[in-house]
Amino acid sequence: MYGPKYSKRTYESIFNLYKKYLYILVSIVDDTLSGSYNKSSSNLRWNVVSSEYKEDNAGEILDNTEADISDYLDIQNGVIMGIQENVTLPETLIIPEGITAIQDYSFMEYSGGDFSIVLPSSLEYIGEWAFYDCSSLVSITLNSGLLDIGALAFAGTSITSLVIPASVTTIGASIIEGCASLTKVYIAHDDIAVLENIEEFAFCNEGTSFYFKDSEGNVGGTLGDISIYCSLGDISYGITEEQWENIIGE
Repeated sequence: MYGPKYSKRTYESIFNLYKKYLYILVSIVDDTLSGSYNKSSSNLRWNVVSSEYKEDNAGEILDNTEADISDYLDIQNGVIMGIQENVTLPETLIIPEGITAIQDYSFMEYSGGDFSIVLPSSLEYIGEWAFYDCSSLVSITLNSGLLDIGALAFAGTSITSLVIPASVTTIGASIIEGCASLTKVYIAHDDIAVLENIEEFAFCNEGTSFYFKDSEGNVGGTLGDISIYCSLGDISYGITEEQWENIIGE
C-alpha cells in the first residue's frame, strides 16, 4: 500500500470533516449567512453578516453589506476615502449605517457603469467635490442626519432629481453645477432659516426647478431671499412631501 497508514479513528475524523465541508458548500442553514453565488461556475463565497441579497445583470447574487462595501470602497474609521482600484461599482450601492463622512474627491470623475447610491442616516458630511464629474451617478438618496454638503459635491453628475433633507445646515457653492439631467430639487426644511451657512450659487443650475417646503423662502430673514441661491431655475414655495411625490411622478 502506498502512502502513510492511519488509525481507524483518524480515518473517521477525516471522513466526518469531509462530510461537514460538503454540507457547508451546498447549504445555507442559518439566516446570518450571506454571500455571492455565481450561477455559471457554482462558486460560493460568503461573509457571516446578514441575509440581504440582490442579483445583478450578470446573474450574480450579491449581498449588500458593509463587508462587501469594502470590496468597492476604501473605508477608514467610518469615513469613505475613495473607490478601490480597478473595480466597477454595482448598479445600486447602499452605504451601511455607521459611515459618518464621505471625504473630498472620493467619487470624483468615476465613469464606470451607471449606478445609484443610498446614503445612511449616520452620514453627516459630504465633502467638497465628492461626486464631482461622476457622470455614472444617476441617482442619490440623502437621508435625515446629513448636516454638511461641500462645494461642488454633486456637480457634473447625471442625477435627475435631488432631495435636500431638513437636517442639512450647511451647503457649499455650486453643489449641482453642470448637472444637465437634473430637473427637480426639493428642499425639505420647514423653515429655511435653519440653514446656518449657504454659499452663493449653491443651487445654480440651468434648467432645474426648485421646490421649497418653507412657505416663504425666508424672504427678509438672515439669508435674505433664497432665490438668489438658485437664480437660473423656477421656484415654488410651500410644497409638501405629498406634493413633491406627485411632482416626481410626473
